[in-house]
This record gives sequence, structure tokens and C-alpha cells, in this order.
Amino acid sequence: MNPRTPLTATATSAGNGKASREAPEGLYPWDDRTTNGGYLAFLIGLSFFLSAIPGARPQIAGLSVHPYLLLLVASLPWALTPRNRTALHRGLGGAGVLLLIGLLIATFGSEHLRAGLQIYIKWITVALTFFVLERLISTVKDFRLAAYGVIAGVTLIALRGLYLYRLEPTYYLELLPGVGSRNVFSLWTITPMVFALLIFSSATAGRKAKLLMILSVIMLMVPQVLTLSRSGWLLIAAIFFLVFATRFRLRMLVPMVLAVFVLQLAITQLGFEEKVESRLQDLRTGTASDSLRKEIVFEGLELFVRNPLVGVSQADLPYEIGKVLYHPPTSSHNLIVDLLAGTGLIGALPFALCVFILARRWRGTLHRGHFSGEVDLRRALPILVLALGVRSLTSDEILFCPAIMFGLGAAYGLITSRPVPQTASPRPRVPELRRQPAGLVSSQPEAGSG
Repeated sequence: MNPRTPLTATATSAGNGKASREAPEGLYPWDDRTTNGGYLAFLIGLSFFLSAIPGARPQIAGLSVHPYLLLLVASLPWALTPRNRTALHRGLGGAGVLLLIGLLIATFGSEHLRAGLQIYIKWITVALTFFVLERLISTVKDFRLAAYGVIAGVTLIALRGLYLYRLEPTYYLELLPGVGSRNVFSLWTITPMVFALLIFSSATAGRKAKLLMILSVIMLMVPQVLTLSRSGWLLIAAIFFLVFATRFRLRMLVPMVLAVFVLQLAITQLGFEEKVESRLQDLRTGTASDSLRKEIVFEGLELFVRNPLVGVSQADLPYEIGKVLYHPPTSSHNLIVDLLAGTGLIGALPFALCVFILARRWRGTLHRGHFSGEVDLRRALPILVLALGVRSLTSDEILFCPAIMFGLGAAYGLITSRPVPQTASPRPRVPELRRQPAGLVSSQPEAGSG
């Protein structure tokens, strides 16, 4: 059945007296076009490139204001307009509000209130980014355009970093100066790498799109490896595994083989052989930093046991850990520890509820006719959540990365989208033919009979 035609009843020839009814593929014909929301999402993703330029991030109250926030706020009126689609799931919205309330309560108990309020502002931007992106995505084409935007934006960051390294070589690549350490760039690449690999594996993507996605993955992976971040290396392996493990085809070996070849060439040409070998040795044997992080995890959990309700606040947690370990203020480097010890149950439970609702919402949409996502693209949400789970074991600020919340919001918007149905001219109903009992003769004379 053509999905663009309304559901109608059809009849077979009167010879057998049987009626047939076409099986519906959906109650409404979806108009999968690019909306204004898709264009806005594309611009937001593309503007991530400006975050790599220090001069483009003004400082306000001790916080760096990334340029994408201006577009995000400008898109808020569009996101708040009524749409022919489901609104943000009430359960998820309620859990998000509970999370923000719990974080605020934990923040006011901090001895470093200024730092605590700065962290809370970051949480507000997390919620705002997710909400706006979820509302901007109304069709599959919107999602694809948003994916192209974030892929292009982060890829430009990678190319800029490689260019600056060629001008002034350093021991490792520093791709986001002023934003964070070398490990931070791996957070920015999670969303574009997942989206690029999913579009490449999509059966409906064209050859040009697949070629661009392969090139993007390579350009994202090479600088990430040259940052010499071990957690970044493990994250690349985890993303490839999550994308290809459940839907593997032989053609998917092409980007993997090509990426390894280009990566080896880059390591040789840029003189990173000894550096990479040294980091591989650290990965096999461990370092003093690894031992310290293990102690931080145990001490953080003990802090949670002593302060189970509201924690010690995220702003005070580094000082509390440093005090116990006789060390300067130290980050927990673990999102789970940071939530448990920093916010207690009033923050950790609503956060866990948000994750649970995301998973349940994704599973529920798989069995509904209104779901407009393709088979490959609909895997974006669970793959992103699992990749974040892997990376959160070595990062406590992973959710503050705008590219990550961009990806989660866009992926959630895809599975909750209900595109506007096309208007079709009304058609007369065709009544179904009923089976006549055997041997029964109509009492009405046939037309034209004498």
C-alpha cells in the first residue's frame, strides 16, 4: 500500500463474492520534509566550531558563554510554539524538574556558594539544550540536517586543531584551549561520530552522504587519537562496537580499515610513534593517576554514605576528596560518584529516573505506527546513552558538553516526532461486499431484463 493514500476498502470481482481490505501501513501519510526547526538545529550544531576560538567565548560571571547559546535562546520561541506532535514526555519533564530542584537544594548547602551556583547554571543550560533540540526535530530530514550540522561543526574544530599543530607543534594536540584539558575533545566527538556512523550504515543514505560520513569519522578520529587521551581511545573502540555490533555488514569494514590506514599514516608523518607506544604501555600497565582515581571513587562513595540525602554539594566535593586524601582539591572524574557524593539521593534518583524514562520511551515508540525514524537512525538514542555510560566512568562533567546534550535532544526528538500529515482530497467510501448465502437468488430483476 502506498503510505500517501488514505485507508480505503477495496473489493474483488463479484465472481467469488469475496472482499479484501489493504493492510494499513499507518493511519496518516507523513510529510517528511525539512522544517524551520531542522534548519535552526543545523545552525546550532554548526556554531559549535566557534567554541574552539577563545575570542568567541566571552566571560560572564566567571563562566564562558559559548556562541551556540545565542542561537539556542533565539530558537526558544520556535520550540515553544504548538506543534503537531507529542510534547516533551510528561514523565521525563517531571523527572527533569525534580532533578533541577534537587540540585538547587544541594547547591545551597555548599560552603563555596559562588562555585555551586556556577555549576547549577551549567545544569540549566543542559536542560535548555535538551528541551530546545527535542522540540526542533519534527521529521527524519530534520534529524539528518541537525546531524550534518553537529558533524560539520566538530569536524571543523578537529581540522583547526591539526592546522594549529602544524604551525606550532606540541607534545600532544590541544583542540579546545580554554574549554578543558586534552581529554575534553573526546566528549565533543561522541555525538558526531555516532551520527556519522549511523548515517553511513543507513540503507537510504546516498553514496555522496556515505562518503562524507566516512571522511568525517576519519577527521574526527585522527585528532582524538593524537591527543594521547587513553579514555578517548577506549571511547572510539566503544562507539564502533556499539554501532556495528547489532547491525554488522561487510561494507561497514570499509570505514574501519580506511580509518586505521589514515590513522597510521598520520602517526608516522607527525612523529607520534614513540608517544603512542608510551601511552599504550600506560594503558596496559596503569599509572599513578589510575591508582589515585580508584581511591577517589572509594572515598566519594564513603562521602555519599555519610551524607546520603543531599550529599556534600558538587562544588564542595573536590575539597572534601582532597581533604581525605591529603591532596589538593581533586575532581572525582566520575559522573556517578559526582552525583551520589555531590547531590545525594535528591539528585541521583531523579537523574536515574530520567535515564529510565528515556529507555522506556525508546522501547515504546518501536511498536507504534507514528514512529517516523528509520531502522538505523532510531538506534541513535540508546547508542548515545551507552557511550555516555562508558565515558562517564572517567569524566564528571560529561553532561556539560553541549555537543552531547545536542545529540541526546535530537535523538529523543526523532523518536517523539509526529510530522504534519499531507492534506489529501476526500475520497468516497467503497462499501465492502458481503458474501451471499449459497443458492440464494435475488428478488430484484437485473437491469435490462425483460
